[in-house]
Amino acid sequence: MSADHLSVALVGAAAPYQKTLATTLLSAGVLRQLVSFAPVLSIQEPDETGRLRVRKSFSGFSFARRIPWGLWRRVPGKAIVDSWALGMLAFILAAGYGQMGHDYYQLPLVAICAFYFAAAARNAFDGDWISRAVGPGLQWKVAVAAVLGAVAALGFVHSRVIDRHFRPENPDLRMLTAGQAIAAAAEDGALMVAVDDYGVNSPMLLYFADARGWSLDADTARPEAVRGLTSKGARYFATTRFSDVVRRQPDHALYLATKRRVALDGAPPNTALFDLR
Repeated sequence: MSADHLSVALVGAAAPYQKTLATTLLSAGVLRQLVSFAPVLSIQEPDETGRLRVRKSFSGFSFARRIPWGLWRRVPGKAIVDSWALGMLAFILAAGYGQMGHDYYQLPLVAICAFYFAAAARNAFDGDWISRAVGPGLQWKVAVAAVLGAVAALGFVHSRVIDRHFRPENPDLRMLTAGQAIAAAAEDGALMVAVDDYGVNSPMLLYFADARGWSLDADTARPEAVRGLTSKGARYFATTRFSDVVRRQPDHALYLATKRRVALDGAPPNTALFDLR
């Protein structure tokens, strides 16, 4: 693609390689705008000579950035929360793959962020401070409370926690329906090997099927693994991802083809139950 059809807006910091990147893009004629945070926040654009010129700078940014840091430095016991936050960061980096599909792994961050928010906004809950810094009278305390309430409401709404985790308008009943159909068709108390929508070690299908057993996924439901569990007493193989099992474990699909497939009434698509006897 030629430079005539390509333009880049770059956000850069003070690292040497970032400065080199901006210079390289500028010499190639594709840098349209640079947002730089060093030494001050500024927006730079190429001029008619091909050099970067500051179009707008925000000299107050550095001062504003120091305010929360200065407040935080005065908070007693901050080293404990900082250590906790660094530990969580190390955990996220060490288990990055699992973090992507399991957002509840980051639940400790809620408490950490609550401490940081309390340190940054503690004065907003101090009536004397509001009277000195904002204005005397009840109306200013009410105004500060309204701002805090609006920020909290916006954060809650944009978190989408209701839509993602509770879904009052569209509840996820797939596991419940599948489990009920399997429970009705299987013998009471029989052990089963389950592969459901939520991966290895998921208790969902076993829970809704009112059964005990072992939970695998389409990648770990290998023929030798299932046969080994059969020797330990597994009576059924139940899954809500039958097509995935067939695609990823063709040998296991051939093994299941030799077993009786139990009829299920009202089960969701892709649900299957096999008698391993």
